[in-house]
Amino acid sequence: MTRAGEGQLSLFPPEPAPDPLLCWLWLAGTLGAGSQRAGAVLDAFGGAQEAWEARDTDAFAAAAGPAAVQRACLPDNTPEHYRAFARRCAARRIRILPYDDPDYPLAFSRISDMPLVLYCTGDPRWLNEPAAVGMVGTRKPTEYGLRAAEDIGRGLARAGAVIVSGLADGLDSAGHRAAVGENCPTIAVMGVPIDRTYPAANRELRRAIERRGCVISEYPPESEPVGAVGFLQRNRLIAALSGALVVVEAKEKSGTMSTVGHAERYGKPVFAVPGSIFSPASAGTNALLRDGRAKAVCTAADLFGTLGLQTARPAPAPRETPRPLSENERLVLSCLGAKAQGVEELGVTYLGCFLHRAYFRWVDDGRPEEMFSDLASQAQEARCVRSAQIFAAALCALGAAMQFYTAWEYLYAAQIYEELYAELIAAGGPSVVAAWMPRIALEAVLGLSWLALAVWGASAAVRTHKKWKKIKDEQCICE
Repeated sequence: MTRAGEGQLSLFPPEPAPDPLLCWLWLAGTLGAGSQRAGAVLDAFGGAQEAWEARDTDAFAAAAGPAAVQRACLPDNTPEHYRAFARRCAARRIRILPYDDPDYPLAFSRISDMPLVLYCTGDPRWLNEPAAVGMVGTRKPTEYGLRAAEDIGRGLARAGAVIVSGLADGLDSAGHRAAVGENCPTIAVMGVPIDRTYPAANRELRRAIERRGCVISEYPPESEPVGAVGFLQRNRLIAALSGALVVVEAKEKSGTMSTVGHAERYGKPVFAVPGSIFSPASAGTNALLRDGRAKAVCTAADLFGTLGLQTARPAPAPRETPRPLSENERLVLSCLGAKAQGVEELGVTYLGCFLHRAYFRWVDDGRPEEMFSDLASQAQEARCVRSAQIFAAALCALGAAMQFYTAWEYLYAAQIYEELYAELIAAGGPSVVAAWMPRIALEAVLGLSWLALAVWGASAAVRTHKKWKKIKDEQCICE
């Protein structure tokens, strides 16, 4: 019997509360990445464990939505089902950052569609750095855009700013490389699962970022990519994490402009690099400046006031005593003149100087005295022919080497593009290497032709030398 006011006593111990981390994984999986209802659920229940306990209530249905309610009631969707997943993440050194983690970015807590769980590789302490600046732009930049991103990115990194970008091709990678080049931290926000790198060519860059900064994603490992939606959702995180957003080059209709829209929605200042009025890559940035949506930025110092930074004064580089020039370096320097020369012209000039000096050194040593003294009058013309043959053979050998190098460059580039278009090839598209094979074969044939000419020239020089020696021997017999 129970007394009045007392609850019914149970013979069984109460069920233990689930692990808070597992509850966060359950709630993030139930709502889905980029959910607009994440903030409403947290406002209603305060945390993931409370939401798990109230999953069958009308309040949870009103805050999470009907789709999340259906996923929450699935028998295989419980916090305990995420335990093995959490262990695999720990084994792969993938840090799980739930909403209540001390390293979770405070900037994300201020937006309604915040990710309830982040997946991180590298050092997450930089996620709460106040001097964070987003640098975004087109994936197909011009040389002007690349130079601008490199210059501004290096200046910001030297001043203590943390570059935030998306690890994509083009200007995203340029911003990251500028920070990595200065041995400064940078943050990459990906739109693909954390255990993948897109594009694959940026794997080495990602490893460099992880050594000093971090890489984050709201998409868990072992999950399938969501396509273009993932990159568009990623853009809101770049804008939220940045104290200011810098757009280097962007078209009027592009994913970069969606990042600008998120920055404006979050009240973040937007800066744009002015570009050529004739360049489509700068149409978006120029439109931002024209409409007053962004301020012009030309140097890193233009952002110091907004980010609370001071001008960085690099320490003067120590002067080193110049080392003496080598013999080959002096020879190359002697070939240079006031007139600009291309690589081919310089190579021919250098080779001519080299052969000329080698000839006179040979004569000075006295080894060919019997060839050039006794036959001065009889073999003067033959000597000229032989010198021309040696020079022609050397030039042909140089041409063969350059041709083979060009063929190798085409093959190497084809292999790179093969990796970049791996998904296209997997879907049944044409092979890049196969498409480039005619050009590679042409360069190889030209190289073989040059090599044949070199062999012919060398053999002609040898025949001329034998002719000289025969003449000399005949003269000796006559004497």
